[in-house]
Amino acid sequence: MARNIFRQTRFSLAALILTAAFTADIAAQTTYSVPKKLSLSAVVRRTFPQYFGRGYRFPQLITEGFFPIGWSRDGKFAYYTEPVDEACGCYYANLVIQDLRTDKVIWEFKYNQDDGRDNETNKMPPEDNIQKLWRKNQK
Repeated sequence: MARNIFRQTRFSLAALILTAAFTADIAAQTTYSVPKKLSLSAVVRRTFPQYFGRGYRFPQLITEGFFPIGWSRDGKFAYYTEPVDEACGCYYANLVIQDLRTDKVIWEFKYNQDDGRDNETNKMPPEDNIQKLWRKNQK
């Protein structure tokens, strides 16, 4: 009988260790999906109609790309923005975690594709959209 209890305990302990290892492995491989864009162009048009009138061939105000990521319970908000490139063909991005109670930026990642330009060949690095940059820096 004692031998049977020992065998069950040993089996339970092995199952617990395997479960913990598997769970830790999954947690270490957690991937975050690319955030979805929240279109703000209609709000910008309504708020600043003078920049979208008949006298303009092109809009005079271009909306920045805004990608909300999520909230934490303690009032922190994570979001991703794509600033306007001013017709240079460059890709800019900012990933921000901001405490909305104090309005302080806690952490920020800024990407400027032009910073990675090869001066000899004048070539831009390959990260030129949110999917590629997100995949590269996911961890």
